[in-house]
Amino acid sequence: MEIKPIKFASLNRLTNNTTLLNKQINGQDSTIVVRAKEIEASELHDPPKHVAPRQGSRAPCYLRKIERLPIYIKFHGLSEIYREKVMVFEWAELGTLKDVYRNFKIDWEAKISLARDICRGLAFLQSVKILHHDIRCENVLINENIQPKLCNFRYAREFNADETKIHDINAIIHWLAPEQLRHIQTEQDKKSNKMEEARYTIQCEIFSFWMLLWELTFQKIPYENMCTGNTKSCFKSTKSIITSGNSAFL
Repeated sequence: MEIKPIKFASLNRLTNNTTLLNKQINGQDSTIVVRAKEIEASELHDPPKHVAPRQGSRAPCYLRKIERLPIYIKFHGLSEIYREKVMVFEWAELGTLKDVYRNFKIDWEAKISLARDICRGLAFLQSVKILHHDIRCENVLINENIQPKLCNFRYAREFNADETKIHDINAIIHWLAPEQLRHIQTEQDKKSNKMEEARYTIQCEIFSFWMLLWELTFQKIPYENMCTGNTKSCFKSTKSIITSGNSAFL
């Protein structure tokens, strides 16, 4: 099957590289406000899994199931600005949910509304047999109407698909399910092949969502003071919670 080359839309930059107007779609101009994210040119020969490439390029079938739903951040297309390759997304005025809770005190009514909408988005993903694989407030964008938008589908996959290798486990360790934590490998483990990685399941996704709820409730990262940036030391701290039921981190 021949894969057609990706064609870039024409964009004019307004004020900075994240606010864009006049996107050309199929030869017609439309005025929208979107967000651009820089990517490496090497990624463009086979578009990343967490975006929906423009018409005529290859994309995982499951992305077509979610790209039109309002709970997910909308992908507008690929473009080029001053020779920089960019992905163009729907504009999220307030940034990530993590940005919001760090800058504002969120009242309980808003927290419940946000949690409900995020839960609905994850429920739909599960109904079409998709795992997001990286549930945390940093991967939820908030628009001007205080509506959450799930984003960052870098590690997303269908239930039976192969898992994507996660290179920086420290970035997500605070939200990992116990069965995932038990299988974290140190460099020494990897060299000796002592342990095998546990497969990420629906149960792991639900646990990560629970940790997102904890993060949203207390407006801080779970276990934040128990991890020092070292996978091994962080694992020891969180393992003690799993084995003893210690809730001191609350």
